[in-house]
Amino acid sequence: MLSGARLRAIVAAIVAMSGLIGCASQSREGHCCDIRVHSAHKASNPGLGELSWMSGTWRGEFLGGPCEEIWSAPRDGVMMGMFRITTGNGGRLYELMLIERREEGVFLAFRHFRPGVVPMDPESIELKLVRAGSLEAVFERSPGEKPARVRYSRASRAARELSVEIYSTLADGSPQAFTMSRAPFGS
Repeated sequence: MLSGARLRAIVAAIVAMSGLIGCASQSREGHCCDIRVHSAHKASNPGLGELSWMSGTWRGEFLGGPCEEIWSAPRDGVMMGMFRITTGNGGRLYELMLIERREEGVFLAFRHFRPGVVPMDPESIELKLVRAGSLEAVFERSPGEKPARVRYSRASRAARELSVEIYSTLADGSPQAFTMSRAPFGS
């Protein structure tokens, strides 16, 4: 039978070898006392918590009409979102969005609809989160697929603007970019 101290030392060694968790301090005998998560793991495996700055209601102008995007706070590995745009001539576009954690990483999936919930896309469009931070999220698809990249960003935590760049949707490959301002929900 292993003693408690010996068992703790074995567990600490296994955990430390995984590279995900390390020992913050050791006892005089060399046993791990405090465990910490290495920040390098967090940076290489972004989570939805890092995207909480996207949550809220955002309004602006896009394609000649008013637009609105709403994101829920991250919960249980999922963020729900919706986007809508109306044009001066009555044309409307709706988009239902989902950011979710899967085994392969974090993905943004969305689908466009016309009035009457008529799908415009044969299936949902999915992009993988490749970079996330406190003020930026970049999602990408396989080369040749459109859109190739979607980038969300804010200038600072206090900034009331959310910038969106959608790459490879225009013929010349330049991004469609627009900025929305934070707005109260339901107004």
